[in-house]
Amino acid sequence: YGSSEKGRDKTSLNLMFGEDGMLFEIIDYGGKFFDDMPYHSRKDLQKSQLGGLTLVEAYSDDWEVDIDVGNSTKVTFFKAIKGKDQQD
Repeated sequence: YGSSEKGRDKTSLNLMFGEDGMLFEIIDYGGKFFDDMPYHSRKDLQKSQLGGLTLVEAYSDDWEVDIDVGNSTKVTFFKAIKGKDQQD
């Protein structure tokens, strides 16, 4: 994860907790474009296709990727806190 291009080998992780759940942001500074759409709501992925974004899709309630080509890639995902009377 991340890239050492242009001397930017830093990856940032931000966690925010609120009454409704947790928000995670992971930012790397490679800024290489990729298509994240195939990972959204894919129930037909084979074990050989499992990767980081497949796990994000499986364990989060909502997520998105924001790519600033040549500068950074930010993956943001949200996980709601479920009450005792709510099911997963």
